[in-house]
Amino acid sequence: MVKRSDSQGRLDDAARAGWLYYVAGRTQDEIAAAMSISRQSAQRLVSLAVAERLIKVRLDHPIAACLELAEALKTRYGLKYAEVVPSDPAMSHPLSVSRRQVRPRSSAG
Repeated sequence: MVKRSDSQGRLDDAARAGWLYYVAGRTQDEIAAAMSISRQSAQRLVSLAVAERLIKVRLDHPIAACLELAEALKTRYGLKYAEVVPSDPAMSHPLSVSRRQVRPRSSAG
């Protein structure tokens, strides 16, 4: 029998908990019961699975391209906020730009 390291064992448990949560649709209480651990431990394992990038989520919808473009704009131009929305196919221009007025918050208080 091959002995696994504690860190590898923890990642294995995190992968199991992440699969149960995201794929099987189990609640943290159900995961805790299935793995014979506390609910808090189940939550920590699911969080570890996400933090260690064991969980990857893919969105199959046109809005995903808008979200990716918004992130790229924020990174490229150092923006705090960017929102890209799909255009209306009925519009004559395929790309429309909307400028939203952003007012600084007052520091009175």
